[in-house]
Amino acid sequence: MKETIVIFLGIVMFLLISFIAFYFSFDKYNPDKANNLNSIKKKENNSSDKKVTKKILFVMSAADSLELNNKEKSRQTGVFLSEFYLPFKAIVDAGYTVEFATPNGIVATIDNQSTKKNYWKNKLDLREEAFSFVENNDLF
Repeated sequence: MKETIVIFLGIVMFLLISFIAFYFSFDKYNPDKANNLNSIKKKENNSSDKKVTKKILFVMSAADSLELNNKEKSRQTGVFLSEFYLPFKAIVDAGYTVEFATPNGIVATIDNQSTKKNYWKNKLDLREEAFSFVENNDLF
């Protein structure tokens, strides 16, 4: 039961992160909002010499398996790479710093299914970038 709750909370967090990423990427393509944001940033930069770092916390699942059929079957699971990396990239591109957390500080596992090309559609270059990030970045 606890694993089901943890997985459910992980899915909810990914949906929330996806919404946030969509919101920030939408501003990039809306010239009116982009101009307003640029003028706000200019005012902030002129008002003080301090640089404020905006941070976002990604709370991710640490589950690496999912018990099915009353524990008769186990399936490898984890963070879905495209659902994690695409919002992460949009948020970082928007100027935020991202920090990661999992229950009990365990390193997140990537779901093997999420590495397949069909989940990346026309973004295969980002797929390779995501692999590199997960394998080589100390933040993750």
